[in-house]
Amino acid sequence: MIKNSHMGRIPYTIDDIYGMTLVSDDGCWEWMGGYGGPRHKRRPVIHQRYGSHWAYEHWVGPIPDGAHILHSCDNNRCINPDHLRPDTNYANIIDMMEHGRHATAQFTPDEVRALRARKWKRGEMAAYARERGITQTTLSDMLRGRTYRWVA
Repeated sequence: MIKNSHMGRIPYTIDDIYGMTLVSDDGCWEWMGGYGGPRHKRRPVIHQRYGSHWAYEHWVGPIPDGAHILHSCDNNRCINPDHLRPDTNYANIIDMMEHGRHATAQFTPDEVRALRARKWKRGEMAAYARERGITQTTLSDMLRGRTYRWVA
């Protein structure tokens, strides 16, 4: 970002945006400019906004109230508007869990399905829970569908 001692930061021009973006083989436009600090979880920041939000609003239109911007490419550096879509917080959480990016995700969807299909013998659940570093209640809740309800 260009700095002007009298006016502070001067906003990026569209040429600056294109100049700080690399196009990957899978079509992602990876933002190589500024990133937010810990508050922004190292996400791209353009004009003091998440890069994906800025890109969606600039190239597509306003983000619906309360919507999150999800990446179909699962690349948080991507600002390609074709890879961005607005959706609900719930859909965002499901997307994060399906891709193993949610802080509380202990199991992948495939693991959940396999564990639910498994025939458990006496004592196996407790041993498996200890092995995974979780409580037997956590494992039981997942097996009974109290948690991971979104996994069919």
